[in-house]
Amino acid sequence: MRMVFPLAAVLALLSGCTPALRPGTETEPLYSPLAPGQVWNVRAYSVAISREVQVRVETVRENSPGLYSNLTDEALSDARRGRPAPGQTLQPAVTLQRLSREMNFYWSETGTDYRCTLQRTSAETAGRSTVGTLSVSGTPLGNCEVRLLSTPPA
Repeated sequence: MRMVFPLAAVLALLSGCTPALRPGTETEPLYSPLAPGQVWNVRAYSVAISREVQVRVETVRENSPGLYSNLTDEALSDARRGRPAPGQTLQPAVTLQRLSREMNFYWSETGTDYRCTLQRTSAETAGRSTVGTLSVSGTPLGNCEVRLLSTPPA
């Protein structure tokens, strides 16, 4: 009986070392539909705007509890602001809020900041084109379409 309790404690600790998986699945991480190696195409359109950007996901980071992104905290902050820190390059960003399942794509062109927001995403988002809301410099202005161009090798 004395050996059962320490063994249970060790097993509980080891279970914390496994990748974060969604309850009920063995293969889908909490940050799905994001995955390292992806390239997303984002097309913004409204009456006055037609823009397109590709967002690369080299790694997936948990920037804060439940917020996943392709960038570091500092680079993500710059992308959201639309202005890089001195000596830095502005990079397109993607975020995923785990609880709300909201995905946001951020980029900047010629001094204009863009954000494409997709509501209630799922693993299936990576398998089809999805329409979202476009904000330009903080003002909702039209729609955007997001499509996964490439996936990581299996």
